[in-house]
Amino acid sequence: MQLNAYKSTGDSVGGSKFFNEVGAVKAKNLKWREIVIARRQPRRMFLQSNTVLNEKGDVVLKTYPETFEGIIQSVVDRYSPQIVADLEALWCPS
Repeated sequence: MQLNAYKSTGDSVGGSKFFNEVGAVKAKNLKWREIVIARRQPRRMFLQSNTVLNEKGDVVLKTYPETFEGIIQSVVDRYSPQIVADLEALWCPS
């Protein structure tokens, strides 16, 4: 709100001073940044398991590894070959 007041009154000197004070990165914040980066973990992949019927007719949960290949295999197992072919045609038109 304060910056908006500086802009509305045309006080570019006061606005610049305020912006630089508020936007300056303090040593304390840099320390927190180092801690956060040190604890960073890779992004999780959104992977959906599928339910299938086994030979006895029981519902079984089929899981996949959290890799790009696992995501692709999950989609291939979920949809019919025709739907997968239609999607490939949309993504990679020849």
